[in-house]
Amino acid sequence: PYTLGNGAVVRVRHERLLHGTSESELICGDSGAPAVRNQDGRELIGMYLGGTGSDAYVLPAWQLMNPRNLGVGNELRWGVAPT
Repeated sequence: PYTLGNGAVVRVRHERLLHGTSESELICGDSGAPAVRNQDGRELIGMYLGGTGSDAYVLPAWQLMNPRNLGVGNELRWGVAPT
């Protein structure tokens, strides 16, 4: 279950989620934040979805490229911009 900003509770289901432990306690409002492997932020592993305390559930970064995983119509084409 996931509580939206308006207080409504919906069930979020993704085929693949990462589960890990945060170095600091997660708080309300952290959802959508980038989840990184180390403190310098150079290794993006995904987007934080929810959890309690330091228990974190993350949508893997490669799944962020599929708009359907974020509730957006699949007519959009997303990609990574060249650097």
